[in-house]
Amino acid sequence: MTNETFEHLLSLAKQFDDATIKLPTVGETKILHATSCYSTEKFIVDTDRRGKIELKKIKLQNRHSTKELLLRVEIDCPPHTNPDYSETSRNHIHIYKEGYDLRWAYDLETFHDVYFKNIYTFDTVFIDFCKLCNIQLEETIEMQSVL
Repeated sequence: MTNETFEHLLSLAKQFDDATIKLPTVGETKILHATSCYSTEKFIVDTDRRGKIELKKIKLQNRHSTKELLLRVEIDCPPHTNPDYSETSRNHIHIYKEGYDLRWAYDLETFHDVYFKNIYTFDTVFIDFCKLCNIQLEETIEMQSVL
């Protein structure tokens, strides 16, 4: 996948397939399905209350479904070493980069001026992740609050 394809996929307006989204409780995982509002592109938001949220694009190839990782937020996880040997903190975001997939990560503290400023509640991280991924949040979301 090229960086341009990644940027295009991220920019697509998306919505969850279910009208009500129930986030996982502590220790649980949950897969949420989303679809582009203006194309047939399908996505998965993989939520893991152990500190990880991922956006994956579903791709059908020869009748087999594959999942291309686009973004992953990690909270209170082991620090990450980037390909240039710089190291991240325990709270970071992996963003697809052509030739590297998700091997590059960026500290959440300095990543963005608005998103991920409150990483201590799962619902806030989830909402910021959805906004960053251009997922519309018109659905009813049942929040679980504390990470």
